[in-house]
Amino acid sequence: MRWVAPTRFFILMTLLGFTVSCGHMGALPVLDPVTDQDLVEKCGRPHVGTLYRYVHAIEAFLPGGKSATMIGVTLVDPSRSRLHSVLMTLEGLVLFDGESIGAALHVNRAVGPFAGESFGRHMMDDVRLLFLAPGNPVLEARMGQDGSILCRRVGHNGESVHIRLHPDQTWNMETFTGPLRRLREVRATNLIDGIPGNIELKAHAHGRYVLRLRLIGAEPLAAECGDPETKEAAVGE
Repeated sequence: MRWVAPTRFFILMTLLGFTVSCGHMGALPVLDPVTDQDLVEKCGRPHVGTLYRYVHAIEAFLPGGKSATMIGVTLVDPSRSRLHSVLMTLEGLVLFDGESIGAALHVNRAVGPFAGESFGRHMMDDVRLLFLAPGNPVLEARMGQDGSILCRRVGHNGESVHIRLHPDQTWNMETFTGPLRRLREVRATNLIDGIPGNIELKAHAHGRYVLRLRLIGAEPLAAECGDPETKEAAVGE
């Protein structure tokens, strides 16, 4: 299914070169890779496995009672572990434009408070958590008494990622370092064709903040749209 964003957001994306474009679960049983293959596949449900572009309205609630509303455009290419994320004001001013392939980060543009190196790194970590499945296998999983599926895997930065998939297709995700230090909480709701209409992310480390994402548009892209050379050519047009 394809959602269509308002015209002005498509105009903004054209300018940016995008037109080619719950609590700790505890120990879980070790998976049998043969008998539990269906369960393993379901554990990957939070992440779409193909090249996609997303547009979100983002509300950010920051320390000190500050808040901001922005538009986020995200290109996700799982085949290359590649992300391209842009934050802009409602008027179209680009606040942050960054790309990552694996752990490598390149910032194309960042202004004001978005210019700090740590901001770019933590922001892309959040984007990666939400939209790109870790390359590490699912380690543990089980069915809950309520019909939910509980999964654990190692995240992109070595953190423990706990996923709870609910029978109504919504899901929760938490990340931890060690047994007690919680890093992130994520809640995804209002899913259509597996894509959340709403996502809430709560950060408990590297600064406490809350991000609320409301989906404006999502569409699959042709494979060549994820190629860096193709994208650069489109930017120059």
